[in-house]
Amino acid sequence: MVRKIWLVSFLAIVACTFLLSSPVSAQQDKVTLAIVAEQSGGGAVVGERWTRGVQMAGDEINASGGILGKKVEFFIIDTKTEAPVAVAAVRKAIASNPFAVMGPVYSGSSIACMGLLAEAGIPQFVASESPNIATKNDPKNPNTFLSSLNVDLSVQKVANWITDVLKTKKMAILWVNNEFGRSGKDALKKVLTPKGVEIVIDLAAELGQSSFTGELARVKSSGADTLFVYMNEEESGKVLPQIREMGIDKQMKIIGETTILTEDTLRLAKDAANGVQGHVGLSPAAAPLKPVTDKYFAKYKEYPDHNFYKGYISMYVLKAAVEDNKSFDQQKFRDRMKNRVFCRKDYPGILMDVYYDGKGDIDRQTFLIKIENQKQTMSGILQPMNPGNFAGCK
Repeated sequence: MVRKIWLVSFLAIVACTFLLSSPVSAQQDKVTLAIVAEQSGGGAVVGERWTRGVQMAGDEINASGGILGKKVEFFIIDTKTEAPVAVAAVRKAIASNPFAVMGPVYSGSSIACMGLLAEAGIPQFVASESPNIATKNDPKNPNTFLSSLNVDLSVQKVANWITDVLKTKKMAILWVNNEFGRSGKDALKKVLTPKGVEIVIDLAAELGQSSFTGELARVKSSGADTLFVYMNEEESGKVLPQIREMGIDKQMKIIGETTILTEDTLRLAKDAANGVQGHVGLSPAAAPLKPVTDKYFAKYKEYPDHNFYKGYISMYVLKAAVEDNKSFDQQKFRDRMKNRVFCRKDYPGILMDVYYDGKGDIDRQTFLIKIENQKQTMSGILQPMNPGNFAGCK
């Protein structure tokens, strides 16, 4: 009987030793990140671009030795471009205990799930642009980090261009009825009205809408000298040909934010996009992004959009903050990200100098773009909102 007990104990020790020396030691050589993003549904294209950016940077990081000697390993969960599904996807990701979650892209999904990750203590990078994300972040312990300027800051940046360069006096706004479109429309009104721009009409369109005849007829008769289109890529690509067919582009200037200028919009709109102007956070026309733009084009035979760059840069920001801390401690990571500038000269993979404030908002250079021959062409560079934060990057 004693021998049997001894044998059982010995086998148990051997089994435990095998478990500890195999899977666990393997995990010690890697760091796991979850990509929770739109892989299907209306946001599948932008989610794919974000995912490609995260993974391309991860592959480069692994090829150069990983992060603190650990290889990066990803697993992907689809949000289906639906906020409730995004919540379920994040719950599933949390169960696997990743170091961080990369995504989602759509603001409504990010807002719906960010609280779960904060409670779990798992940092999150998102491609979203809603100002409500930073508002909902606990200022004492921000957990969600934006990869592009929120729409309030973007509109503040372009306000002088709209009033002083374009000479806009009366503006119509056509916006998509989701968190992205609503926050953009509200930001335009808040910033431009005090500067003397009259918002003569604002009209909501639905996500996935194909015909905009009714809305555009009202825009055409509104007396506006400028139409600001604040919609996602799919809707932007569909509305531009209809704007041209109705002659509205001959009647007023057509401008917008990043989504009306992306490669995916251009593929849908074709020549109807020519002449459109606007503000973009990241662009294939930007010189600092050329090395990774060329690499992307060589692999996918197309130009990347801003979501690709956002995912790519976010991975290198994550790497920089972890290596500065010399640990994968998630609380120390959040602390390191607060009120922090990351200079390209110190961290080349970041491509552009970026600054994170105490709420998770980002600041950096952005660009003015005009579409010519179905391509983005650079028409101006806008400096960071707070250039003083970048003094150490010179």
